[in-house]
Amino acid sequence: MISLAHVHLLLNHLPVILTPLGLVLLAIAARRRDDSLSRVAFAVLIAAAVTAVPTYFTGEEAEHAIKGMAGVTKAVIGRHEDMGRYSAIFLGALGLFLIWALWRHRPPVALPSWVVRSTLAASLVGSVILGYTSLLGGEVRHTEIRPGFVADPNAQWERGPSEPPPSPRGTDP
Repeated sequence: MISLAHVHLLLNHLPVILTPLGLVLLAIAARRRDDSLSRVAFAVLIAAAVTAVPTYFTGEEAEHAIKGMAGVTKAVIGRHEDMGRYSAIFLGALGLFLIWALWRHRPPVALPSWVVRSTLAASLVGSVILGYTSLLGGEVRHTEIRPGFVADPNAQWERGPSEPPPSPRGTDP
């Protein structure tokens, strides 16, 4: 059964991918002075904003789903939650600005260069914020990416029930 925790895990990848994609498309559009491609990039960035907001609001359910699991701490979740809030607010504001810009500068009127340049800068900032938010989100369950992580040199690899036993030394191909 799908829960809001699942929805959070599914949605969180979208703004992280769509924001840098919008940035790249907009950089190409600005270089070529291509108004149509700028509008496509704006639509991609609006989609990133639209997915960032529900991603943030489903985070609380994801937190409740993993509360008490080994290695999960309130401090790690708190840092991710705080950056998630900043990401959602930043992208939400950018999305509203872009909706206004597309409405205000409907074809045949071209998008002003200041709108394209400011959106280029904002999408770069948004990509960085989302990248950091993602890193913090990964640290919630992936202790191996936390600062100061050291692998246990004596740890044994656990086999699943359907995996064959390891081959004796020296017989691997």
